[in-house]
Amino acid sequence: MTKKIITSIILLVLIFGMIIFQHFNGDEKSIHQTYFYLGTIIDITLYGTDNPADLEPITELIHYYDNLFDRHNEKSDVYQLNALKSYEVHEETYHIIKTSLSYSEFSQGKFDITINPIVDLWQIGTENARIPEQREIDDALAHVGYKQVHLGDHHFVTLDDGCSIDLGAIAKGFIADEIAQTLKDNGFTRGLINLGGNVFALGQPKDTDNWIIGVKNPVLNQSNVLLSLALHDKSIVTSGITERYFIEDDILYHHIFDPRTGYPINNDILSITVITDTSFEGDALSTSLYTLGVEGAINAVKTLKDVSIIIVKKDKEILVSEAIKDKVELFDDSFTIKTIE
Repeated sequence: MTKKIITSIILLVLIFGMIIFQHFNGDEKSIHQTYFYLGTIIDITLYGTDNPADLEPITELIHYYDNLFDRHNEKSDVYQLNALKSYEVHEETYHIIKTSLSYSEFSQGKFDITINPIVDLWQIGTENARIPEQREIDDALAHVGYKQVHLGDHHFVTLDDGCSIDLGAIAKGFIADEIAQTLKDNGFTRGLINLGGNVFALGQPKDTDNWIIGVKNPVLNQSNVLLSLALHDKSIVTSGITERYFIEDDILYHHIFDPRTGYPINNDILSITVITDTSFEGDALSTSLYTLGVEGAINAVKTLKDVSIIIVKKDKEILVSEAIKDKVELFDDSFTIKTIE
């Protein structure tokens, strides 16, 4: 099957909590590249070219940021900071850490880049996932807390003894924005950027107004499209409890932890999708808002500019921001939709 033969196809990409659908003309040039950096799959689709050289600046950019942000990369700022506890990081790393701390304040301490010791204990998402002993959790919690991160002059960052950071909950959004800007700087106006489920829809598809983003049904063991969202030049990020989890004694343990207790957060939300102008903001907010629960998330969004949300509750009620209510189409009639007032 080639672009010359097919006049119209549907792009269907399963990406964690979302699916992208888009009709496009078969004669339009495009190029696609998949990478594995920062512990996640990165997919870039660029329209208006079929020249692989046009993605070389993106490859270089991703490699550069991997060498700054990946905590498992011995060359990275994050690895060195975690090892040495005091380190002069690059400007971009300093900016992300500083922004992360502001979201910790925003979420009342529930968004926390120092959650590593708890994540490593539970190992959710691996074959070694388990419920730790309470004493293990208590010991780990002694080294968790965003106030154990200290910003100094000249991009120096210092961590308390035993503390370590992971920028995975926010760095992907920063990189997505940098990729989008690089593409724009090089004259490209249409593309889809996907960093492990953090999607930025660049520009508008050819001959139509919006990309169509499908939000996957977050109910356990369901894989159908729950609803779709029509948009362009927006970031879409979903956080949910059935992305990474395990079940023991009929209890689901997921990967979004409460830094105060060391256990997965328990509230009424199955998933929350955040729509913003930048992926940097959306990435941080998707986790931050989830941790606040339904009412907390709604109240917090009211204080923010140009941020919309879709909350899927465990009782199958879907809450949608007023600004995007006409952009949403529901595909599963076992759910109900309500506009957030």
